[in-house]
Amino acid sequence: MLFLLNLVIVYSIGFQDKENACFLLANGALRYRAGELENFVELNLEIDKRKLLRRVVEDVFYYCVKKINEDEVRRIGLKQPSDLSIYRRLFLINLDYNKFTDLENSEKFLKARRTINKRIGFETEKLKSRDL
Repeated sequence: MLFLLNLVIVYSIGFQDKENACFLLANGALRYRAGELENFVELNLEIDKRKLLRRVVEDVFYYCVKKINEDEVRRIGLKQPSDLSIYRRLFLINLDYNKFTDLENSEKFLKARRTINKRIGFETEKLKSRDL
């Protein structure tokens, strides 16, 4: 019985795990969609590219957190997936931005981004030291 309880604890996916996986996917989506984003900026010259890219990361992140399932979270873990195409449904959002769109990141996301970056860095270091 105790073994089963430990198994459930080890394999249960928490919200932080979802955040980590979606943050990695959101950043990877920029590389995956680089050509499309470049074309979008060329067609919408009034849009600041850096602000747009940061906003796309935020929007993809929140979209992904709503859509990702536990199996996908487990497969991604703390590593940027080498084949992003299998996760396309989690980051292919419409680029519905124009010169009137507020492209600034929300304070909530900026705070979350800092926290997630620290968490991923800490967890990655823990895994590296365990492998030694």
